[in-house]
Amino acid sequence: AAGDFNAVASNAGNAVNAIPVVQAYWKGKAPDASKAAEDAAKAAADLRVAAGLQSQEGIEYSAKMLGSTCGQCHTAHRSALPDGTYEIK
Repeated sequence: AAGDFNAVASNAGNAVNAIPVVQAYWKGKAPDASKAAEDAAKAAADLRVAAGLQSQEGIEYSAKMLGSTCGQCHTAHRSALPDGTYEIK
């Protein structure tokens, strides 16, 4: 919810901690995915900083960047399965 800076910071921290796994997986496999993971790491870190500063504008911008970066890579590198799960292409 708007104004829940602690929740945003916590969720951004979870993303910051998870993205190195993504970076390691894509390293050497797909240059665009490696770059997307790098960009996502920056956006997640920026999101955590914005939450710490209680900057709603910064949160909105960083969340948009993170979502866009992740979404583009997910679209390019995964396929939906009939059961609603996904697999990497």
